[in-house]
Amino acid sequence: YPKNTFDSTDVEINADHTVAKITGQWKMLGKAVEIEIPTQCTPTGQGLDMVASFKIDRTKWGMDYGKGKIDADVKVDVMIVLKR
Repeated sequence: YPKNTFDSTDVEINADHTVAKITGQWKMLGKAVEIEIPTQCTPTGQGLDMVASFKIDRTKWGMDYGKGKIDADVKVDVMIVLKR
């Protein structure tokens, strides 16, 4: 399973376009799990830059190796560049 995907189902953004919440299905290891991604946004002349730092619980995708010894939460850092 070298590939995982994320399909957004909803995007909520505040009035001044500085904070957004992206909801969607993150699929990896053959299983889709709904997650919410909180983002900080910066409007640019060409579009919008979005930065997110959040954690996912790896056990929701069946990754149980080392349970109790290895933390279930995995930190994810993402940068999204949206252009007009």
